[in-house]
Amino acid sequence: MKRAIILIILMAFVLSMLALSACGPSEDPGDQMIIEPGLEDDPSGEDIDSTVEDEPDATVTFADKGEQTTVDDLTAAQAKIKSYYFEQTIPYADASVFLQVWYCDNKMKVITSVGGQGLSEFYYDYDEMSVISYSPGDSDTAIKMDFDPQSLDAPDNPVADDYGNCVLLGNEKINRQLCYILQTPSGDKLWVGTKYGFPLQVEFVDHLGDLYTVQYRNLEINTLSAKDVAVPANLPIYYMGSGASY
Repeated sequence: MKRAIILIILMAFVLSMLALSACGPSEDPGDQMIIEPGLEDDPSGEDIDSTVEDEPDATVTFADKGEQTTVDDLTAAQAKIKSYYFEQTIPYADASVFLQVWYCDNKMKVITSVGGQGLSEFYYDYDEMSVISYSPGDSDTAIKMDFDPQSLDAPDNPVADDYGNCVLLGNEKINRQLCYILQTPSGDKLWVGTKYGFPLQVEFVDHLGDLYTVQYRNLEINTLSAKDVAVPANLPIYYMGSGASY
């Protein structure tokens, strides 16, 4: 998350060169819930390429061992995650950042608003290492750049977290789900649910030294398909070249 906000600000600056700023609706993060395949349909209704027809895999099951869970069990559960969706609100001092994140088969879609104003969309492709960004309503053109998923500007991807390199600090329940508290090599703390091996809360220090604790809300596991992360059809895209590193 602390890396994602850097990228959001940089992208917003670049996009402002293409269009006038506009205000958008504020977002309500709502209450956290976890949705599995078959329990609820995706209501997003995004304008996406209708030729993409991949469906979620509802056959994968997750067993929750509770306090008998090991870190290896968390890693095994994490490996079963093929797609996810979550929302976050990060209360930075200057302005709160609201994030919606969709991930499926090495592609990620992120929609952001800062201070309840404006919407920006980002489409990450972890296979070709590229990101496409644009502001709906502000510009009819998107920007495509290369990016390094290991750079400070890359968004966090929870399924890429290496729990084996973390230190187990204890456990705690987050919204009735037992979580193991893991400290990463960088010092961040993750509250990882024992059922899905997916974080429900994170604690981190930003570049100014301020401490934040942020929950992953409205979490969905393995309910998405390729159409949920597809770039809108017929969107003009300007490629900035391989010199970009975001």
